[in-house]
Amino acid sequence: MPPIFVSLAAIVPAGFVSAGDQPLAAAENSVAVFADSLADGLSYLEQLAKPDHVLIITLADIMAHGNVEPGVCHLQVTANMLPGLSGTAGALLSAHSQWHSTQERWRMLTLHLPDHVMLIDFDGKIRFINHTVPDLTVEQVEGTSIFSYMDSEFHGAAKACFEQVHLTRKYGSYETEYDLTDGGVLHFETIVAPVIERGDVTALLLNSRDITERIRGEEERLAANANLQQERGMFIAGPVVVFKWRNAKNWPVEYVSPNVAEVLGYSVLEMTSGAVPFASLIPEADIGRVGQEVVSNIDGGAMMFSHEPYRLLRKDDRTIWVHDQTTVVRDEDGTATHFLGYLVDISDRVAAEEGRLSLERQVQHAQKLESLGILAGGIAHDFNNLLVAMLGNAELALEEISPMSPARDMIKGIERAAVRAADLAKQMLAYSGKGRFVVESISAGELLGEMAHLLEVAISKNISLKYNFSQDVPTFDGDVTQVRQVVMNLITNASEAIGEERGLISLATGVMDCDRVYLDGADDILGAPVDGPLAEGRYVYFEVTDTGVGMTADIIGKVFDPFYTTKFTGRGLGMSAVLGIVRGHRGTIRIYSELGSGTTFKILFPVSNGATVLAGKSSDERGADERWRGTGTVLIADDEDTVRAIAKRIFENLGFQVLVAEDGLQAIEVFQAHQDKIVCVLLDLTMPHLGGRETFRELRRIRAEIPVILCSGYNEQDVTQDFVGQGLAGFIQKPFSIKALREAVRKALD
Repeated sequence: MPPIFVSLAAIVPAGFVSAGDQPLAAAENSVAVFADSLADGLSYLEQLAKPDHVLIITLADIMAHGNVEPGVCHLQVTANMLPGLSGTAGALLSAHSQWHSTQERWRMLTLHLPDHVMLIDFDGKIRFINHTVPDLTVEQVEGTSIFSYMDSEFHGAAKACFEQVHLTRKYGSYETEYDLTDGGVLHFETIVAPVIERGDVTALLLNSRDITERIRGEEERLAANANLQQERGMFIAGPVVVFKWRNAKNWPVEYVSPNVAEVLGYSVLEMTSGAVPFASLIPEADIGRVGQEVVSNIDGGAMMFSHEPYRLLRKDDRTIWVHDQTTVVRDEDGTATHFLGYLVDISDRVAAEEGRLSLERQVQHAQKLESLGILAGGIAHDFNNLLVAMLGNAELALEEISPMSPARDMIKGIERAAVRAADLAKQMLAYSGKGRFVVESISAGELLGEMAHLLEVAISKNISLKYNFSQDVPTFDGDVTQVRQVVMNLITNASEAIGEERGLISLATGVMDCDRVYLDGADDILGAPVDGPLAEGRYVYFEVTDTGVGMTADIIGKVFDPFYTTKFTGRGLGMSAVLGIVRGHRGTIRIYSELGSGTTFKILFPVSNGATVLAGKSSDERGADERWRGTGTVLIADDEDTVRAIAKRIFENLGFQVLVAEDGLQAIEVFQAHQDKIVCVLLDLTMPHLGGRETFRELRRIRAEIPVILCSGYNEQDVTQDFVGQGLAGFIQKPFSIKALREAVRKALD
C-alpha cells in the first residue's frame, strides 16, 4: 500500500498528541503517516523535509483493532493504543478511510482488466489481486502464497524470475499452469515488474495473462505443421509430381515439385528454365492424342479434366506411364493461360495390368486350343471309324477280284483316297496333341538329310536352300512322320512368304539350354501348355529362316489359330497342326519376325534320355507274315457296325471264327458264355454302357491269360498308358489295314 500523508494539524488538536509522556504541539510542520509498517513509514520520512512532529499509524495497528471491509472503515482507538488520541477518533477514521479508499481505487481500476494483477512480497505472499480464477475468490487468495497456485515444477522458474527482477530492477517473465477442479488446465504468462519506492524495490507487481487458447493454438499449429512436414516428406519422396505450365508452344514449365528429379530424372531448374518444356517429355506416339485432349477440354469450357494414361520420357531415356489430372487456369476473359496438374507414376500398375491381360489372353488361347483340340480329336476318332470300313472293304475287294478286272484301278483309287483321308485325320489328331504314333530316337541332322531332295522340290526355283547343321546334336524322342510334316510345313510357308522373288531359306539344327524365362516367352504367343509348363533343360532345335515379307505382331499372334491363313486359298490347318505336333512332343516354338525383314521359326524338342529305334524286317519275314493264318474264335467288341463288319470279314479270311458284341456289357456276356473257345479279343476303347478300360479289367478277371488287342482312333502312347503292367497283348490304331490287323493278332497269339 502506498503511504498516505496527512497533515497532523488536521487530525490532532494542539497539545493533545504526545510521544511517550511528552505532549506534541500541533504545528504546520507536523504530519501523520499511514504505512504498511513502521519501517516503511520511517523510510518514507527520509524523502520529506524533516517535520517537527510525526505520527506513524501502521496497517497492522488498524487491522489489529478494527474491521476493514471494502468502502467501510471501523476503527476503535483506545488510550492504550495511542495515548492522547482518544479525542481524535473521528480524525483517525477519516485518515484511515482515505487510505482504504486508495486501495479500493486500485481494485476498481484493475477489476475489469482481463489479466490478473497482483502485488506480492519477495517471498511470494499476495498483498493484492484484482480478481482470480473461477475456482477461488479474492478473499481466499489475498494473504496466501502465490506458489500454492502453481505446480512445483514451475516454482524454480518463478523464484528465479522474482530474484532477477529484484536484483536487476528490470522486467521479467515466466509461464506456469493452474489445474482447475474440473480437470482442465489453464496456462498463464506472467510479467513481473519491480515496485520502486524512495529508491528501493519494495514489492513485485505481477501481470498474469491467460494464454490457454494461445498455447492450444500453438500446439495445434505445431501438430499441423508436423503433419504438413510429414505429408511434404511423403509428397517429395512419392510418385506424384505437381506441375504448372503455361498455355504456350511446347507448354513451358513455370513450377514443378522437387520430386520431379526422382520421377523424371530432371532437376527443378532444368524444368523451369525453359530447357525442358513439358511437351518435349511426351513421346511422338502420344503427343497428338494428349494435345487433342487438351484442346477439346479447353474449347468445351472444362475447368478440370483427366487424360487417358500416356507415356513420358525420363532423362535416362526410360519410359514411364502417368495419370494426369489437369486444372485449367483462365483469365478474366476466360482465356486459358496456364495448366495446374499432378502426375502420378502408374508404370507398375500398367505393367501389372498388361501382365494380367497377357495371362488372360494366354488362358483364353489355351482354352480355345484345348476346346478345338477336343473337337478335332473327336472328329478324327469318328472319321477313323468310317475309314476302317473304306480301307478294309477296298482291300478285301482287291483280294477278291481278278488282277485283270477293270474295276481294280477304281478300287485302288478308293484306297488311295481313304489313305489321304486317314492322313487328314492324323493332322486333326496332331492338332489336338494326340498324334504321336511311333516314337523313336530321332537325329535332327539325319532326318533333314533324308528330306533334302523332298524339301528342294517343295520350294520355288528362285529360292536357294542353305543348310547349317551343328555337330554332335543329341537325339530327341518323336514320331518321324510327324516331325517331317512339321519341317515340310515350315519350308512350304517360308517359300510362300518369299513368293516369286529371289530369296533364301536357311535350315539349321542345334542344341541349347532353355531356362524358365525363355520357355515362358514362347507361351506369350502360343498360350500356356494345357498339361503344365515345359521342363527346363536342353532342347534340340530346328530353325527355318526366310527372306520373305515378314509378319506384324498382330499376324504373329494369330499364326497358330485354327483356320487362320494369309493365303488367298487354303484351309489354314498347317500351322495349327505344327503346334499340335510340337506340343504333343512336349516341345515349343519361338518366332522372330519383322515386317519386310523375313521370319525365323525355331522348333524345340526336349533331348531324349535314350533311343527306341524300331528294327526293320527282311523280305522273307514279310512274306511269311502275309501267309500267316490262325485258328479258333475271336471276339470283336465295338459299338460301330461298320468296324465290326469289316473286322469280322478280315478275321474270317485269316481263318478265325468270329463272335461280336456292341458294347462292353454284351462283350462280358458273350465272353462268359464262350470263354473256353475264344483265343483273342479285339476291344474298342470307347463304347457305351461299359468302356474299354472297364471291360478289359473284367475280361482279365474272368480269364487272366486271354490276349486282348486294344483298338482306338487315338494314338498308342495316349491310350496304352492306362494299361501299363496289366498284360495288354497289343494295340492297333484305326483306320487299320488287313496287314496291320494280321500283324497285331499274330503277335498277340505268339
